[in-house]
Amino acid sequence: MTGARAGKAASKNATGEDQAADAPFDPNVAKRKLFAAPPEHGSATSSPLKDKLEKLRRFTGRSVDETAATAVGSAASSSGPSEPPSDLLLAALGDISTKLDKMALKSDIDDLRADITKQTKLSIAEAIDPLKDEMADLKDRVITLESRPRTSTSSAPQTTSKETAELRRSLNEVDPALKRASFLDWPVAISAEQRLQEMQTFMAVNFPTTPVEFGNKFIGPYSDRKLSGSSWVEFRNKEAAANFLNKLKTSNSDLVVNGTSIQIKPAQTKLKSTRNYAMRKAFELIKACPTSLNKNVEIDWNMPVRKVTVDSVDAFTQHKNDIHGTFHAPFQSLEMP
Repeated sequence: MTGARAGKAASKNATGEDQAADAPFDPNVAKRKLFAAPPEHGSATSSPLKDKLEKLRRFTGRSVDETAATAVGSAASSSGPSEPPSDLLLAALGDISTKLDKMALKSDIDDLRADITKQTKLSIAEAIDPLKDEMADLKDRVITLESRPRTSTSSAPQTTSKETAELRRSLNEVDPALKRASFLDWPVAISAEQRLQEMQTFMAVNFPTTPVEFGNKFIGPYSDRKLSGSSWVEFRNKEAAANFLNKLKTSNSDLVVNGTSIQIKPAQTKLKSTRNYAMRKAFELIKACPTSLNKNVEIDWNMPVRKVTVDSVDAFTQHKNDIHGTFHAPFQSLEMP
């Protein structure tokens, strides 16, 4: 019996197996075997578990031994009993797994960035494309409208035209020009201040009891105002202005500046000025038209209907309530600027 056991033990030693297969588990021996240095690649003693642990060690920059040692030290410093190596190993692997979970791979970030870019482009396209279509349609409609021939005739209902004319007359009644007299044809060399001084002296000498205010008329946009050829004196009311102009006709009072006689006339309201400008502009447009070549073009200022005629035929008419007027054939394609 003893010889049989000895032979069996010798046979096990010869095949490289453990001497006692049913020996009790020794934690220290298991730890040494588990955390022993990995064999060379391709070695017969390497195991898949150790290969995976070694890969994890290289990937995280922290060896399994260091992780396990940290766990062992932590367990040793605690007041409780030391944990078995299998628990330490699980703790180390859990620590490694946590670190891996927190690592965002570059490929994942690139994929996320690409997905966000794609979704952003889609969202922008969904919001912008309909606007592009609407703007294109609006542009086509504007081009169509601008390409249509326009005329000076109004398509407003008759009642609206009457109301507009009434409102225009009401505004004209309160125009400050009704209380003013204009001083015209000033020499170019005379400044705005010199004009005021000349008018003040003229009124003080010839009409000393008439209270007035003085001013100059400027033209152009407010960012580039320029002195016009007109200045004015303003009275308390339009009756006083009318009395001044009547007295001026019967007197020998003249204002002469640098050898130039200054014309004194009733000031024009904005409505009257606009109507007069329209008459003169219509005359210029008709005169420049090839249809008027070698023909007699004239302005007829007589009310109630003022006209521009070509060889005595009406080419433009302006009624009492018109601001601009109406072109007639063959000049109906002309329009005011």
